[in-house]
Amino acid sequence: MSRADGSESAEALADPDAIGVLHHLSSSGGTLIARTVAAMPSAVLLSEVHPLSPRRVWFNPFDPIPQLLANYPDLGPDADGQKAEFRRRLELVWNGCRRVGRRLVLRNHAHSDFLGTDPTGRLELETALPDGASLKRAATLRDPVDAWLSMQASGFAKSMKSFDDYCVRVEAFLAQFEPDEVETYEAFVAEPAAVARRLCERLGVVFVPGRETAFAEISISGNSGRGEAWTEVRRAQRRPFTPAFRRRVLKSEAYGRIAARFGYPRDPIDAF
Repeated sequence: MSRADGSESAEALADPDAIGVLHHLSSSGGTLIARTVAAMPSAVLLSEVHPLSPRRVWFNPFDPIPQLLANYPDLGPDADGQKAEFRRRLELVWNGCRRVGRRLVLRNHAHSDFLGTDPTGRLELETALPDGASLKRAATLRDPVDAWLSMQASGFAKSMKSFDDYCVRVEAFLAQFEPDEVETYEAFVAEPAAVARRLCERLGVVFVPGRETAFAEISISGNSGRGEAWTEVRRAQRRPFTPAFRRRVLKSEAYGRIAARFGYPRDPIDAF
């Protein structure tokens, strides 16, 4: 409990039927933030989940459906069928969490919704929650300049035509949320305890002071960036970029709108 009278704990878990959903885009520090939420004792966090299965084969001997969809898509369930099966499985997890009084938090694989080769432009995960579940949600954002440079380094930017195309998609992502539902990565690394507390409040998780520093104990999927071995919250330095990229940033009207809204430097060299 984070207050002596336990009122914050009671308020956070007041709705036992709630499911928290944490949204963010690729290469935006989302794994680090999600791990701080997962470090809270009342949270049960499932990382990078999505109701529409990726059409590729990976080693998962327990689940035959991804292999079927990858190799024999005409034999597998359609999108509605996939969502129905996802909802059925998720309900098993949700019921287990409710039985012991813990909060289920889903980290959405929002790349599939907005940054992939065939994005739907909507938060598909929120349409596939179990019947009777109420939604608690939060989103995080990183300066698109840093996220784009990171995605280029990791190969995640291949489905987008340009930096401006990426920023247009970021705006579509942000349009899904109320202003107070969005926290920035930059604010998080500056004040991890304060931002972690606000995220926990939005997600219905009991915030325990000091546990945000225990994120290194938590192992979840993702973590493809430079923070893989981090044991403390700190800001990553901006990756090098070319003069041509600087011109593309300055030319992007979409980035200009995002920068103005969140206080990011309009000129990428000003971040150094």
